[in-house]
Amino acid sequence: MEKDKLYTYDRLSQFVDNYTEFVKVKKAEQSSPTTQNYNYYHFETSPDAVNSDSMGRFGSSIFEDLDSIWKPMTGSNGINAWKLNLGKKMIVLKNEYNISVVDELQEGMSYTIKKFSNYSNISDIARLNVQPYDLLAQVAYADTVSTISEFKSDSKCPSGYAANVAGEAQCFTPYSSILSTPITGNSAFTTTVYTPPTVTTNNIVSIEWNGYFYQEINGIYTLTATIPDNCLYYIWVGDKSVCEFTSANADIHNTQSKYQILIENGQPVPIRIQCIFIDQSQPVVDLTIARTQMTNEAISDVSVALGSSLRDSSVKPFVFYAAFVSSSQADFLENKFTCYSLVTDNSGILAINGDPSDFYQKFRQNLPDVINLKYDYNSSNRLSYGVIPSIKTQYTISSDTSSLPFAYSIYRLHTDPRMGNTYQINTAMNEQTLHPMQKFGNESNIITFSNDFTTKTNYYPNSSLLTASNVGSEDGLACKEKCISDPTCNHYYTFTSNNGKDNKCITSTLATSEFNRVIPPNSTIPIDTNSSSLYTRNYQIEASGSNCGTDLKPSNIIPVNSTTNYSTTFEYSNYNVNTTEITKPEQVGVCGSPGYHKQQNDAYDILFNPSTYSNGGKSWTESFTGSKKTQAIDDTSDAIQTNLKNEQIYANKMESINTKEKELSQILIPKYRETREIMENNPIYDYKGDSLLHFRNKPIPQLREKRIMDNNQQYVTSQLMLSLGTLSAATLIVFAIMLARE
Repeated sequence: MEKDKLYTYDRLSQFVDNYTEFVKVKKAEQSSPTTQNYNYYHFETSPDAVNSDSMGRFGSSIFEDLDSIWKPMTGSNGINAWKLNLGKKMIVLKNEYNISVVDELQEGMSYTIKKFSNYSNISDIARLNVQPYDLLAQVAYADTVSTISEFKSDSKCPSGYAANVAGEAQCFTPYSSILSTPITGNSAFTTTVYTPPTVTTNNIVSIEWNGYFYQEINGIYTLTATIPDNCLYYIWVGDKSVCEFTSANADIHNTQSKYQILIENGQPVPIRIQCIFIDQSQPVVDLTIARTQMTNEAISDVSVALGSSLRDSSVKPFVFYAAFVSSSQADFLENKFTCYSLVTDNSGILAINGDPSDFYQKFRQNLPDVINLKYDYNSSNRLSYGVIPSIKTQYTISSDTSSLPFAYSIYRLHTDPRMGNTYQINTAMNEQTLHPMQKFGNESNIITFSNDFTTKTNYYPNSSLLTASNVGSEDGLACKEKCISDPTCNHYYTFTSNNGKDNKCITSTLATSEFNRVIPPNSTIPIDTNSSSLYTRNYQIEASGSNCGTDLKPSNIIPVNSTTNYSTTFEYSNYNVNTTEITKPEQVGVCGSPGYHKQQNDAYDILFNPSTYSNGGKSWTESFTGSKKTQAIDDTSDAIQTNLKNEQIYANKMESINTKEKELSQILIPKYRETREIMENNPIYDYKGDSLLHFRNKPIPQLREKRIMDNNQQYVTSQLMLSLGTLSAATLIVFAIMLARE
């Protein structure tokens, strides 16, 4: 490389221009409500975040021998308070459990086979009336040994098949995978086409696969099945596939061939696939999976291999089931419920009560009776459960405090992982057609309290807060101002005592609060019924400390919206959470965007990473012929070293010039002036030329006159030479004559 040229100059110049334009555009977009790139939401801790699906009434006798797995949790509370208190803990438990599932994932799915004989003269499986409680129930927990099934290719796939060729349909023939010897190893596909043997019976065969739908790439996935007429076909996706599955709640079946699922943060999703058919007629089911993708604002589907999506794990799914029971009628009137579940709360951390598979099996085996409403009425033929209309939740009551209820009204609970967290949401969709979301870290100083509060009526403080040092006498407005004046105040309670005579106030700095719908036992400071309210403080973003943040928000204060909308009607319901949390102001907004990070990475590459750049060959084009290995740091170092050498040469030259100037000014010029003065003052030197003045007064001839004078002089000279020549010749002639006479 030439040492006197900074080859990365053009790259740096172009980068600066691009970066300046990028910041200009993003600032303009963010300043307009219609085009702003980011919105900020805090998802409130709300019962709306805890989805509860009713499973119906199960007799308590079903689970009597499972008292170590299905048992009451400690304490009593209101049903919504139970949901809220369990919500955040459920998120942590589920995340940790899913990690263990993913660690044990392998290709292929476990399968179970069940044959039913005694079905003579049946040639069309579609004529078999499969109810939710007969055939499907019988095959759920068969004793047949389960193993890993390979997906086998078959030329009869309706859309064709080629192994490991993207975009081609991938199908499996359920019967062939069990009648032939499965291929060992982890390969999910083989090119071997299996031809089933001739079967003469009319046995009904059920084969079902169990496992997980798993994809590391987040996005919206579509499962599509092309189902033949000679098979009853079902696919269940999600927690219901564990033990709740019926023909009525299948996501894919003979009249519904498509199902979409959102994969977020690489979470494994339980899945069950079942095919029921007559063994004389082997069905071929063409199952394809595609991921929605957006390229240049055009949305399309990208095929995904079955083997990379359908997996099995030694860690089986965990489903959070719970039921709410009052120990007596008196407890019910005081809103006191006990929560029965599969977990135990150990100081705020949920732990699963052993292996829940026995619970799932009993749940499944008794599901037909539940569907038939067997336990909806007790032995006295009275309704065994009640409903709280305001929260649309069913409950049961024990006949006395020492006995179990006749039945449990069981719910499957699932908490939205966004609950209680604050997110930065990108308003533009990514290539997976999802809205990127980034969580603000709990330990960051970016999220601060605003002066606004969210109200929750009829929520009571814990007994631990009801002390003389904690409880004040301020009314609601004064209590709010008290909390606002304390920058660490997270929430406050207001209530009355002594039948409304005394106002009470409690402010708290606890990061989280237990939600109580039951008046806590307390003799010192009584609380009037229905008088207590909880006020939780809303949030705002303090983005100071970042130049980028300052440019985007001169005030450095970004308001945060609070929402309890966890449904699909939420504007950004299709989302993808970035695993990297926001902990610093420079990560907020455009500063933390992928585009900004790309700019930073480009700058780093220019500075530190050697790369070959040539005209027209790379995004950064250099102004030289051919190519060079360049990086700005080395280039700059070379240029600096060259400039240092040039500077030394220049300094030497300047020193030489200074020396000559000094010699001229101090020696030579003064000596010249001295000599001149002598010559001027001494007439013998005629310094002014006075003695030769006549030379200066004599006119100087013009050029033409001078030429004429020269010609005349030449002519005179030539005539003189002619005369002299003639004379000389005459002399020589006379001399010759004289010599001849002698």
